[in-house]
Amino acid sequence: MRYARRGGFGTLVLAALLASSSALMYAYYSAVYPTIPEVVDPSLRGTPMALYFCVMYFLGGSLGPLVVGGLSDHYSSSAAATAGLTEFTAQSLEPYRAEGLGTPMVHIPCLQAALAAVLWAASRTLGKTRDGKTRDSHQ
Repeated sequence: MRYARRGGFGTLVLAALLASSSALMYAYYSAVYPTIPEVVDPSLRGTPMALYFCVMYFLGGSLGPLVVGGLSDHYSSSAAATAGLTEFTAQSLEPYRAEGLGTPMVHIPCLQAALAAVLWAASRTLGKTRDGKTRDSHQ
């Protein structure tokens, strides 16, 4: 991984980004899980939670490793081509696997920042109920 091989400041930045993204995931779960049932009718609360978990585990849990693996293969081949390698076999690509996996892993905090932006935008509409009145109005 080119970021960790640098040592010193690069390694600390990578560790700080990964640690902060892991810590922020706990804030995500504690905010999203109670919010989903809060914004729908009590009779329909099971449906959005089931849909949320279905999408989260299907897209994140099932397709996530395939996407990261594909990106890892692409970046390791790219690093090998940059180094001048012309024949791509499993054995010849082995020294470039760490850099190939490191680049997609650095994208994780960026994706989590995008998710935070989406959740912030959604929070702007949280105060409204289905009939357009705010939750604070007691009419």
